[in-house]
Amino acid sequence: MAKVVNFLPSMDEDMKDYHKKIWKHRTAVIIKYVTVIVLVLFVIFGIRYYVNNRSYTGCSIASTTERNDTLTTKYAPFGDKILKYSRDGISYTDDKNSLLFSITYTMQDPILALSENAGAVADKNGSQIYIFNREKQLGQITTLLPIKQIAISNQGVAAVLMEESNSSKLEIYSAEGTLIGDGVFDLGDAGYPMNLSISRDGTKIAVAFAQINGSKLNSCVAVYNFDNVGENYVDQLVFAKNYTEYMIPEVHYFDQSVFAAVGDGILAFYQGTQIPELVQEVTFEEEIKSVFYGEDNVGLVFDTAEGKELKLYDMKGNLISEISFDLDYDNIRIADNRILIYNDTEMGLYSYSGKECFRQTFETSMVDIFMTKSRSKYLFIYTNETQLIKLQ
Repeated sequence: MAKVVNFLPSMDEDMKDYHKKIWKHRTAVIIKYVTVIVLVLFVIFGIRYYVNNRSYTGCSIASTTERNDTLTTKYAPFGDKILKYSRDGISYTDDKNSLLFSITYTMQDPILALSENAGAVADKNGSQIYIFNREKQLGQITTLLPIKQIAISNQGVAAVLMEESNSSKLEIYSAEGTLIGDGVFDLGDAGYPMNLSISRDGTKIAVAFAQINGSKLNSCVAVYNFDNVGENYVDQLVFAKNYTEYMIPEVHYFDQSVFAAVGDGILAFYQGTQIPELVQEVTFEEEIKSVFYGEDNVGLVFDTAEGKELKLYDMKGNLISEISFDLDYDNIRIADNRILIYNDTEMGLYSYSGKECFRQTFETSMVDIFMTKSRSKYLFIYTNETQLIKLQ
């Protein structure tokens, strides 16, 4: 009788060994790739941290450009170039003072409103408005009532706040200067409008009102929607919140949906593409000394016993930085993980982590300082020249 030999246990053991080897190889490959990814991320994080927190001990003049501006000329960064405006006109120039375009006018008190891609200059208490982008003039507006405030969207939609005896009027214009919406605020009902801001897409306008309730002064934050949704509401008013304990004189739209309301003792963030909702409220016992805005940040300055403190918040109301400093500032600029604090003879540069990266006093008084795309280069505006300064 023939003997039957069973090969199955041997085959099972071979298959188990085969699968173990495959699994071991795959595990080794995964560990190798994960290790490489972690190392790459570590290097990227390390480089980014170094760049954001690099310290500078001195500076040098990279280039100098002469200017022939009047003493009343004011300056503002617009994109990566410079706006110059005065009572006689506004011009857009590069860092070499080469003219890109100009608008001539006559104004008693020009005020400027800017968004990322569009701007407007208006005659405060007058009737003239000029709208422009980075390339040319887009439109011109003549109002029937005195202009008090103006805000501009990315598309060049302008919100204009005007006053008459017992009311204030809000008018909305296209970039070409066509009236596309309006509203009237009765001072006895709505209150006195203190500030306004328009969303980046030009569809929503936030207004901060001061209201008198008996002998008490209150405030109200309202949002008007001039999109299709707003047509379903009386006077396009889609949101209003009364504050009985805080006076809120300022509102600021960051993009098409998020805006902040800033007042004595409070910072509130709202979000909504059509109808805003409260995201976060931060309250303070200290008095807010100054407010400054970055593209997606708001910075509040407080006086302290040791000097001054800047608290920086993101658009969700999260505290991302606290910086103590003793510089008597005229202005603060916030951008690209940089906080520039300066006056006419002194500047301090800080990272969002609170590290002081550069501090220096200069002998000659400056009119203004602008950031550039480079973290180590800054434009110093003097009365008769512009200097490109490189930190070292």
